[in-house]
Amino acid sequence: MDYKDIPFFTPFVDNADIENFTKGLKNTQNISSVDIENRFKELFIVEHCVAVPNISFAIKIALEVYDTKRGDEVMMSVCSPVVLPQAVRHLDCKPVFIDIMTDNYNMDLDKFETYLEENYHKKIKILLWTIMPDVIHDIDRLEKICENYKIKLVKIAINMLGQKYGNIDISTQKADISILTLTKQLTDKKIADIAILTTQDETTAQKLYVQKSNGLPMVYHGDRELEYLYDVESVGHDFHLDILSMIYNLTQLEKYETYIQKRIEIAKIYCEKLHGLKHITISKFDKNSVYGEFIVQVSKNRDAFARELKTKGIVAGLHYIPLHLLSYYKEKYSYKITLYPNALSSFSKILSLPIYENMSYSQVDFVCEQIVKLDAKWI
Repeated sequence: MDYKDIPFFTPFVDNADIENFTKGLKNTQNISSVDIENRFKELFIVEHCVAVPNISFAIKIALEVYDTKRGDEVMMSVCSPVVLPQAVRHLDCKPVFIDIMTDNYNMDLDKFETYLEENYHKKIKILLWTIMPDVIHDIDRLEKICENYKIKLVKIAINMLGQKYGNIDISTQKADISILTLTKQLTDKKIADIAILTTQDETTAQKLYVQKSNGLPMVYHGDRELEYLYDVESVGHDFHLDILSMIYNLTQLEKYETYIQKRIEIAKIYCEKLHGLKHITISKFDKNSVYGEFIVQVSKNRDAFARELKTKGIVAGLHYIPLHLLSYYKEKYSYKITLYPNALSSFSKILSLPIYENMSYSQVDFVCEQIVKLDAKWI
């Protein structure tokens, strides 16, 4: 068995997608972002839903609706996607990082609570909490901490559509705002990217909608006699979806359960075939995970291991580089690399393996075979 290329991810576009593109482009008059928002509300039973072009825009308007101003502090895990602190800095606010847990990659709630006990002040306004694709920790406790300190909780769930906490979907779990992505995307190879913001609060939903619609009041968004009339009540953005993104994501939304099932099956194969290796550590298989990513630990020389895989045509990923190691944040805030020891320790070992819906089972077997061979000779 030999493969020239197994990418870390490639989007799945099938005949149904192509047919829907064709039909949709011939009938653009009847397509709206409201279609995606309403379908999302039906599937996940959320009160309010706003769709925007990508997660960066979603985080930006979430911060703005809570009137985040210069000098405010926004908290997040030190192992968060870089779009989080970047959005914070665009508003001239300060990102505050919290270390992760020792046994998984989620933010350490003990450290979060301790930081607030020792440093809380009124400019700490928001927590951007990234739900990592391994263990979903105590959301109830997290919500209580935020409530006690009157901090707005914004949940970020990238490629975690359909993930549950207990028996409830994370998109409906109590939070001031939840942000979800519908499809996995690569930074330089995006196809019809969108992000969904959900909230149970009607006032927040209206503010989100106004912010994404160039500041036009809600009265101008419904059916009206003269569509060319408009007004502006605040500074906003043009964060509307394009027609192709609407068509593609409506189709993808109908297939999300099938995609989850395929990733679960791939994860089960990984867990079975990579169990007990000398240099590779994997988490126990979890049938309740949607496996947005599959993260392993390499005992030593992680980057060299990834390079060896790449020579076999297998591309790995990394979720995520600790933010305090990135040049801009390290230099601006004078962070020492040892400031977040758990994140530093995990970062030197973690690696994400390819896992996506159009990955063939023979490709999965090939990945496992190559990792087993590498593990046997790794020094």
